[in-house]
Amino acid sequence: MDFASNRDLSQPESNDNNAFSPRVGVNYRIVPSVALYASYRQSFLPQSGRVYDGSSSGAFVRPEMGDQWEGGLKSSLLSGRMMNTVSVYRLTRNDVLTSDPAHPNFFLRTGTQRSKGVETRKQLPIAPEWNLTLAYAYTDAKVVKDNDIPSAHLHKMSRETASTI
Repeated sequence: MDFASNRDLSQPESNDNNAFSPRVGVNYRIVPSVALYASYRQSFLPQSGRVYDGSSSGAFVRPEMGDQWEGGLKSSLLSGRMMNTVSVYRLTRNDVLTSDPAHPNFFLRTGTQRSKGVETRKQLPIAPEWNLTLAYAYTDAKVVKDNDIPSAHLHKMSRETASTI
């Protein structure tokens, strides 16, 4: 213990995070103006906060990790002037931080969050230097695992909330 700075010397001073974050994608042209595509990526986000571990300085939080799956159809019509995309996706994030209400200046890891949905987009030029873009997205986002609330209770709360809306 460093009594001058009140810092616990057994705790590291920096958070050294690194990871391999692969991305891969593939396109397959069905006909000259239509292509299928799919992609996968892993994400890695170092975080600078600390979680309360009983010490005055806390412990560094783990990095946020995630993965994303996406697939869809892209088309080019009207001699390449109209671009269309329809896609489905699923994004999972782990160790997302939120403020710790019991310990100011510290954070909590919320567990696992998942978003999945469908997106569509159409882009059409309407005049030189002007494009019309129409888009729609449906996203279903949930906390699927929480550090404090058991998963079975989360699913029950999700069904109850959906039935009361």
